Amino acid sequence: SGGRHLLNQEWNIHGVDPRLAARTFWTQVSKGIRGIYCFMYQEGTHHDSYPKWALLRGDLSPKEKMGAFADAAHEVHRLEPLLTSAEVVHPVKPVALYYSRLDLSVAQPHLSLWAEGADSPFRVYEALRGLGYAVRWITPRQIVAGELAQVGAVVMVDCQYVPAEAAARLEAWVRDGGVVIGDRWPGAWNEYGQPQETLARVFGVAAAEQPKPEGGA
Repeated sequence: SGGRHLLNQEWNIHGVDPRLAARTFWTQVSKGIRGIYCFMYQEGTHHDSYPKWALLRGDLSPKEKMGAFADAAHEVHRLEPLLTSAEVVHPVKPVALYYSRLDLSVAQPHLSLWAEGADSPFRVYEALRGLGYAVRWITPRQIVAGELAQVGAVVMVDCQYVPAEAAARLEAWVRDGGVVIGDRWPGAWNEYGQPQETLARVFGVAAAEQPKPEGGA
């Protein structure tokens, strides 16, 4: 979040498993969240489709998920004196997922967390988390600002448009021992849609013909 406080108004309302509810709650607490507004407490029974996701059934009786939230919230309050002043410390540097609005706007926008294909940064984020890695996001601006020093690896999922300066920083970082994992052809074009070879040298790929952006002339 770049040092900004996290605010999440809608979370886990589409899950029905109380274990997932509790895990989601604790995950967000561990990321530094300070408050959660569960609007489904109030609105969960006021629409025909809501009770199947909500914390209450149609007859207003509580679901197990509500109990999981309540138990987790109680324990969080007990630990607040410790959590408030705590800082996250990882045994190893986290894996960073490259994130750029440029790719999301020029290529195929990622519309939701659950309606995407396997080749989505959100899916890869969950896969890496499930394997036990600490995962964060890193943007081109953060790369240029020197934040590659804070991560152990960078994963580039369907990142075809990488700003030239960020691509140069990534290439230099790999030469110094950094690890970049990518699919398709990361950084085939710069932020202006012009072909570039910076990351092609990193991944050892080359075009038989000059590449063109999708839909280009």
